[in-house]
Amino acid sequence: MRSTAIKAEADSSTVETLTTTDPGRDASPNPLTFRSSISWSFAGTFVYAACQWASLVVLAKLSSPETVGTLALATAATTPIFMLCNLQLRAIQATDAKGKYSFPTIAFLRLTTTSLALIGIGGYITLFSKERTLSLVIASIAISKALESFSDSIHGRLQLYNRQDLIAKSMATKGALNLALLSIAYSLTHNLAFSAGCLAVSSLIPLIAFDARALRRLHSETAKPPDQFRISPEFRPNELRSLLSSAIPLGITMMLVSLNLNVPRYAIEAFLDRHALGIYAALAQLIAVGSLVISSIGQAAAPRLARLHHAGNDRAFHRLYRSLQIFAVSLSAIGLLLSLAFGEWIVAFIFRPEYASHADLLGLLSVSGGLAYASSVTGYALTAAGVHRAQAPLYALVLLVGAASSITLTPIMGLHGVAVGLILSNSFQFACASIVLRRGLSSLHKIGVH
Repeated sequence: MRSTAIKAEADSSTVETLTTTDPGRDASPNPLTFRSSISWSFAGTFVYAACQWASLVVLAKLSSPETVGTLALATAATTPIFMLCNLQLRAIQATDAKGKYSFPTIAFLRLTTTSLALIGIGGYITLFSKERTLSLVIASIAISKALESFSDSIHGRLQLYNRQDLIAKSMATKGALNLALLSIAYSLTHNLAFSAGCLAVSSLIPLIAFDARALRRLHSETAKPPDQFRISPEFRPNELRSLLSSAIPLGITMMLVSLNLNVPRYAIEAFLDRHALGIYAALAQLIAVGSLVISSIGQAAAPRLARLHHAGNDRAFHRLYRSLQIFAVSLSAIGLLLSLAFGEWIVAFIFRPEYASHADLLGLLSVSGGLAYASSVTGYALTAAGVHRAQAPLYALVLLVGAASSITLTPIMGLHGVAVGLILSNSFQFACASIVLRRGLSSLHKIGVH
């Protein structure tokens, strides 16, 4: 299905002429073709996803579901905060076809918001967290995500210049380090807090060894003249105000999306127990692999979608969007078939026998995952088309639906109620996002914005 998406865009002659407004095509010293961008993005995300999945498998085999649940709860506690503070700066950079935002302004904003995120999480741990192990794990994951946020801002700039190959190498390295350090640390110490601390190391090494060097080289090769490039944070008030007008709605949107994804974990912790949370986290990780695949395809396609929209090439925009949706549906169908046919065997083989007794959840989670994949593709299209402000109210409604479903169904149906609640909220999200995309594109055309 990847070749279908590529073929659908092969005849986009309009975009090929955008040499003055597309910094990603000609300014990069080694620009990749759209096919190569997709391939590198897929490869890097596949390796990263495989390593993330393997890390959870190792932890599940070496520990109890309660331990897996503690890691899942710590992740759920930190992720929404960083999603808010990251402000979708990577997506904004990658779809900045007009070159409105300089990297020094991006770096200044990322440094500021990441610091605020760490202060907020530190305050929460100090005031409210009562479990020592959970507090240490939350702190370790927060540091890891802070380092990831700086890599993420660099990846946005590399993505704008079609350097998915550099991003892929960084992601693959991070995934391999995650797997190696977590596996070694936990097998030697059986200490989750110490093992989680190793995640920060695996985030720091790619940032220094790959991302920072790639950014400096890119700017030195593309700046005209080379001695005028800047990559260090700088406070530029006018540019910052413009950036915040787009970034704040997207940051709120991503926080709401993250909260919606983590509501089931909060509900399980509140109404069931940490053991059930570990079971759910392990099974959900199998579906999350597909989300990372969709993310890699969407991130590679986002700059092309933005250029098509900016050029007014509606036909090519919709063709690429439909091709991405076909890929998402095909991926979810494969996952559902595998879950129904071999779910129990897969879970027993990958994890431990105690997880296999809940293998029937895989089918429901596969359905919810397919709906989430489709919604994710629509989200990339919304961002590429510049439909930013409408996303926050949309995902606020989705969060309400998801929270109401989880709170209502989890006490009654247990983990099955969690899965059904996800199906309801993801269905609502996809339907509403599709309506917003259609109306948003129509409104932009009426006022002459491309």
